[in-house]
Amino acid sequence: MVLNLSFVFFCNNPLLCCLKSSLGSGTMSEYLDSLRGKMVSTGYSTEYIELCIKYANDLENNNVPVIFDKAHFLLLTGLKTSELRNILTNKPEHYHEFELLVNYRLRNILAPNPLLKQVQKWIQVFILKPLKVSSWATAYKPGTSIIKNAKVHVKQDCVINLDLKNFFDSITSVRVHKIFRSAGYTKELATLFTQICTLEKCLPQGAPTSPYLSNLICRNLDQDLAIFCQSRAIRFTRYADDMTFSGGVEIENYIPNIRKTITKHGFVINEDKSQVLFRNQRQVVTGLVVNDKVAIKKEFIRKLSQEIHYCLRFGVSNHILNSRINKSNYKDHLFGRVYYIRMVNKPLGDILLKKLESIDWEY
Repeated sequence: MVLNLSFVFFCNNPLLCCLKSSLGSGTMSEYLDSLRGKMVSTGYSTEYIELCIKYANDLENNNVPVIFDKAHFLLLTGLKTSELRNILTNKPEHYHEFELLVNYRLRNILAPNPLLKQVQKWIQVFILKPLKVSSWATAYKPGTSIIKNAKVHVKQDCVINLDLKNFFDSITSVRVHKIFRSAGYTKELATLFTQICTLEKCLPQGAPTSPYLSNLICRNLDQDLAIFCQSRAIRFTRYADDMTFSGGVEIENYIPNIRKTITKHGFVINEDKSQVLFRNQRQVVTGLVVNDKVAIKKEFIRKLSQEIHYCLRFGVSNHILNSRINKSNYKDHLFGRVYYIRMVNKPLGDILLKKLESIDWEY
C-alpha cells in the first residue's frame, strides 16, 4: 500500500513527469541513471529511489513498458484525461455489436470504437504481445493457424474436440487484473488496464486485447493439460476455445480427468459442441478434416464451386437476387473462401481463383 501511495506522489512531481516523457530517447540504463539523479537531487530517500528503480527494472525484465502511473500512461499513448474519463464512465457506448463468421463459426462481436480500439491496440502491442503464451496455444499468435492446429491431429485413432462454453464471457476482470499484476504493474495501473480491456467485467469478443489476454489467462490451464497428456502419449492443442486431444482409442477414458482440470481453471465444457471421433468417422478439427491429411470439407468445396458456377453463368447480380443472398461484400466473401481453400489445397485453390477472376463483377 505504501508503494502504491508513494507512486501517486512520485508521479505527481512535474520534474519527474518530464523525465518520464524522455523514455525511449536512450537506453533503459541511461533512463534509470537519469531518474536516479533527478530523485536524489529532489530529496527522495535512498530506500524509495531503489524501490522505484527496482519497479522499472522488473518491468524491463518482463519486456513490457515502464509506466509509473495513469499520467505516465496518458503521456505514452497520447490520450487526453477527458477522453480516458469518457471511455471509463461510458464503456457500453464505445462498443457496437454485430455477428461475424470467424473461421468456421458465427460469433457475436462487440467491437470498440476507433478511440478505444486505439488505446486497446497500444496495450496489445506494447504490453500483452511481449508476454509469453504456451506453446500449445495455436490461435492469436504469429506463425499459427487453424491449419497448423489441425496438422497435429492427423491420422489418429481417436480425436476429442472439447469446446469451452462462453469462453470470453467466462474470463472475468479479476483474472485480467492478475495478468497485468503478474507483468509487474502497480495495482492502480493493473486496475486501469483492466477497465480499458473489459466490458461488464469480462472480455468483449472484438476488442484487440481480448485474444491475447485469453491466451495469457489460459497459460496454466494449457500447462496442466500438456503435462497430463505428455505422460499418456496424447496430442493436445488449444485454438482459442477449441481444445483438441488425439491419440489411441483409450484416450476417451481420460475425458473425466481433462474435464476436472478444465473446471479447476474456471472454465466449463460445452457438451453440445464437444465430440469424440474415431477413424471410421469423419474426424474434424477446427473445421478441417484430419483422417488422412488436412483437408477441406467436401460440402464446403461443393457449395463454393456451385456459387462460382452460378456467378459465371447467370451474372453476379442475378445470382444474388435469385439466391436471396444478403451480402454487401459478396465478392470479398467468395475470394476469402477461395484463399482459405488455397491455404490447404493450393492446386484446387488456384483453379477456383482463376474462375473467380474471370467473373464480371459489375462493380
